[in-house]
Amino acid sequence: MQVNVSDRVEALRTQGVIDFFRDRFQETVKNLMEVQKYTGQPLAEWYLSQGYYYSGQPKEAEAMLRELSGTTYAGTATRSKASLATLLAKGGRKQEARQQLNEALHSLLLDHHASYSIGSAFAQLGDKDQAVVWLTKSVETGFPCYPWYQKDPLLDPLRDFKPFQQLVSQLEQQYNKAVARYTR
Repeated sequence: MQVNVSDRVEALRTQGVIDFFRDRFQETVKNLMEVQKYTGQPLAEWYLSQGYYYSGQPKEAEAMLRELSGTTYAGTATRSKASLATLLAKGGRKQEARQQLNEALHSLLLDHHASYSIGSAFAQLGDKDQAVVWLTKSVETGFPCYPWYQKDPLLDPLRDFKPFQQLVSQLEQQYNKAVARYTR
């Protein structure tokens, strides 16, 4: 932000995402709410919804995800439907969760974040095999974030499931190799 004072949006969005993966969810919400002041585009709203959920504001997260599910931005809509399915399943609203999940599965754009959320939705619905299939797709398409897979409470239903343990073990090995390679 000091180098390019004219572009606060990208700096705040990036800081909000970094805060999210550092478990600093209140800061995530603060920074990404500020991004909303500067732009009307869905640059950070999906991450903001996640910040709301993980900071203990599930109603705000659900409301935002419902709104984002109808956006014309295919990636945001798909991510939002999949994330909403996860939260609904976590809250015991399984029929509605399955409806949202089905819509996400039939979306045009399934990126790594959508695949991750589809996996977590399946985990919350008790379908461990499908959860691991989609989490593996998430890894293969760009989200091999070992620390997140290890700590995300939405994946807790999978902790004792051998295929999930194997996936996390593989991610840990990749992570450790990367740390060794890029750490001085």
